[in-house]
Amino acid sequence: MKNLSFFLILFIVCSGALALDLKAEFQEIYLSDLELNPVKTGASILATSYLITQDEKIMDRLQVYNTPQVQAPMSKITHLGEPMGIGATVALFACLDEDLAYQALQSVVFASVSTGILKASLGLARPAAGVGREARFFSLDDNYHSLPSGHTAVAFALAGSLAQHQPQLSALGYGVATLVGLSRLSLGRHWPSDVLAGAIIGIYSANRVGARSPLLQLSF
Repeated sequence: MKNLSFFLILFIVCSGALALDLKAEFQEIYLSDLELNPVKTGASILATSYLITQDEKIMDRLQVYNTPQVQAPMSKITHLGEPMGIGATVALFACLDEDLAYQALQSVVFASVSTGILKASLGLARPAAGVGREARFFSLDDNYHSLPSGHTAVAFALAGSLAQHQPQLSALGYGVATLVGLSRLSLGRHWPSDVLAGAIIGIYSANRVGARSPLLQLSF
């Protein structure tokens, strides 16, 4: 417990120091006006809204294919959207290109903040809650933090960053991100609309950071 407390304090202090050092850039990325394409934004909202009405039917059909043989690898793939998986991916990116690693990390933060706010605000139930698409607005209950999928969002944020810096690897990046999204369906943690919304947010996050950030050189 003491070691954990020490680690958390150290992490908070280091994060605070980094935030102060990059204050101007953080303001540019996170606080400047959002630039949303009305056509793409409208299409995304309509597609997600329609899919919400079809979520339960789609999930019922998918269960036919969701065998234990499918769930076993999916339970491993889903970890790519968690802190350890994200850290390993960013470290790998750093070996390829420092700017790529920096953009990827910023994109993940932007995507995580965005999905966190939407999850708590919308309060849509997860499949495992057993209540369909019931909503409890501004809920702190994780069972009602379904839309959007955070794992999918960070996976597509990483893939979008990779595509910008290493176009030849874009198919691989988006392929892996898609598998992460499918893993959330297989494990019953999200509905199809959650995954779609997460993918949209992830791609937008990568594009926004890529356009806004001067990509300061950091030492890895």
